[in-house]
Amino acid sequence: MRVRSLFGSIIPVGIIAAFALASAGCMYDSSRTIAKQTQQHNAAHYTPATLQAEGPAPEERASTPPSRPKTMRVRALVSKAFTAHVIDTPKYMRDLFDDANKMTEPSLGIHLELEATRPWDAAPDEDTAKAITSLETSEPGKDVDFVAGFIGALPRMTQSFHEIGRGAVVGKHLVVRAPGSAETHDAVERSFNQLTDDERRKLRKDIARHRAAVVFLHELGHTLGCIHETEPTSIMVPEYNRRVTTFGPEARTLMRATLEKRRNGASDDEVLKAVGDFLRTAPPAAFVADDRNRLLSDIDARATAQQPRTQVQTEAAPAPAALETPGLSPADREKFLQANEAYSKAEMVRAWNTAKPLFEAYRNSFEVQDLRCKIATNSMPFDMARRECDRLMKLATGKAR
Repeated sequence: MRVRSLFGSIIPVGIIAAFALASAGCMYDSSRTIAKQTQQHNAAHYTPATLQAEGPAPEERASTPPSRPKTMRVRALVSKAFTAHVIDTPKYMRDLFDDANKMTEPSLGIHLELEATRPWDAAPDEDTAKAITSLETSEPGKDVDFVAGFIGALPRMTQSFHEIGRGAVVGKHLVVRAPGSAETHDAVERSFNQLTDDERRKLRKDIARHRAAVVFLHELGHTLGCIHETEPTSIMVPEYNRRVTTFGPEARTLMRATLEKRRNGASDDEVLKAVGDFLRTAPPAAFVADDRNRLLSDIDARATAQQPRTQVQTEAAPAPAALETPGLSPADREKFLQANEAYSKAEMVRAWNTAKPLFEAYRNSFEVQDLRCKIATNSMPFDMARRECDRLMKLATGKAR
């Protein structure tokens, strides 16, 4: 079959059909190219920012001569759930410490060295607060600088640092979760299906490494006395985001001061006091106000709770019979008096073990909870003591239920 063109020539129908098919193919290839270019543009936007280390402030550089980074040893405890999420744990650790040191060496003057990786069979993976309490109890880490616990990923996506990690404020313990790789993998596969396998693989790797390094560095920052910053690109923001690049200048100054005090043998109480002094004079807009006020309140409460112990060291201990213990049974009153006597002699382990059964049995007893807080304050890291004092604070402010 033939048809006449507009110019009078005869054109076979087969040629017309072939031309139509070729045109359609070109249109298809063009739309696919546009889709791929769009996804490549979006992938570039989705790729996390590169972490950028900043050195000490100019005034610190002027007063402190440059020196080699100080090596600080980190002991890692790894739960079964973590190893189930991470295919190659040794490689994960190597990558994590490489990425972290690129930040800590210039910014804080420390080199983190993985001392050992040990199994953590009793890890409570369901909650970071429980996990860090368990870590502090099971691995004091007296012969290392930091103890890091690695637990399983959450079954859902979250950006809250408190859900994907936890660091003891002025301490040596921190907990981080495994990356939630399943959701990230599915999101990348769905959103970037026009990219090559290698391009998608690289994007997933960049996302995972950025998140792992930022969470680890964030919790490390807490152990060095730093609270949440307000700058959206700071590692110390309250919630993770892909635009995070560095520690803010106030955070760096505070953490370097903490490290210096530790090198000089300062106790946690002395470091906490210095942290409080720094926060009181730091620019108000630098840190999250609620976090600043809460920590300063906790530091003041800790200082107040320690005053009775100072008096005990210089004055005769009050007679146990003079203590008021309303509401306690005779047997429990005897335990309370024994625990208080042990506390007055600075025998904190015996005092805690003797009084521990009373803490939950008498949750509304001010005297019992006061003793609980005093023992904890004088024998535990700051974050653990704060949790043990929480009930007393609620009773004192009328918020107890």
